[in-house]
Amino acid sequence: MSLFPRLAKCIASEHYQQVTVEHKIEGLLRKSATDAIAIIVRELRSAQRRPNHVAELAEVLRVDDDSDQEMVKVRVIADLFIGDFDTGPLFVEIKTSKPNLDICAQTKQMLLTFLALRAQDNPRAYLAFPYNPFSTRANYIHGITKKIMDMQDEILMGEEFWDAIGGAGTFNQLLAVIEEVGSALRQEREARGSGQA
Repeated sequence: MSLFPRLAKCIASEHYQQVTVEHKIEGLLRKSATDAIAIIVRELRSAQRRPNHVAELAEVLRVDDDSDQEMVKVRVIADLFIGDFDTGPLFVEIKTSKPNLDICAQTKQMLLTFLALRAQDNPRAYLAFPYNPFSTRANYIHGITKKIMDMQDEILMGEEFWDAIGGAGTFNQLLAVIEEVGSALRQEREARGSGQA
């Protein structure tokens, strides 16, 4: 999996200037916001609620009347960060297409934390799968992801991810390059094999 963030950085850098991997974002959040994030994640894990990105973010960003509220220092690290993304800063966690419960919960916490930290900048945050073994979004059936993540507003799958960071057609170009490299490697292996006979 460590290859995908670096590949994504190369692709995104063709279109954006502020592209980094393993990007740290730090800041202060109201304690009520960090508490809301913890409650949301806990309730999703225990199936006490269903994922709803808009409602969850509204809970996290709700401002209490207590202006003297304690502030909490928080930090998240993005697998891929694009500071000058078209619609606002983009935070992406790149994981396998069937993450376990802990990974999903941790990712949800990071996405909500980032969105709260950068709320004034029209941020975007996603869990991205570099490929989808289920072939289409409609066929995606991994229940753990669906339990924690809002599938419409928090997930980018395969082609959606690559085209989002590299422009329309990026995924198909990537597949063509992979096929070309695979073909060259097969030919090289066959040549070595026939040379030993």
